[in-house]
Amino acid sequence: MNNLFNVRDFFVMKRDLKVLELILTQFENDNSAYLLENPQTFVEGSLSEADDIICGHILLALDAQLIGGIEVRKLNGSWRRTETFPRLTMQGHDFLASLRSKTIMSEATKIAKELCIPISVELLKEAAKKLIAAD
Repeated sequence: MNNLFNVRDFFVMKRDLKVLELILTQFENDNSAYLLENPQTFVEGSLSEADDIICGHILLALDAQLIGGIEVRKLNGSWRRTETFPRLTMQGHDFLASLRSKTIMSEATKIAKELCIPISVELLKEAAKKLIAAD
């Protein structure tokens, strides 16, 4: 068996917090199956492009421990999904609440601009802590 990677198994994607929020909301609403079966309903592009964006962001959410109960991988150019009990984790609920909070997003954006860094899970946590400490 050949150990070379198939170039079709890789894709280039930029993180998009709006797509991440959309995915987390679908998991919160117990709608992950519909999201995975109909990615073009949620993002523009061909079916393959929409699938790459949705599954790529699901991988990011899994890496950040925002969701659980699902496994996605790309094999021979196609995404494979295994769902056991798709759900938001506690950290996922907190992150989604932070994304929805105009106050926290405003503080995170301010910090990100000051430090010339992107908005991340950790930055949102720090912004929330800063706001709590200020009260």
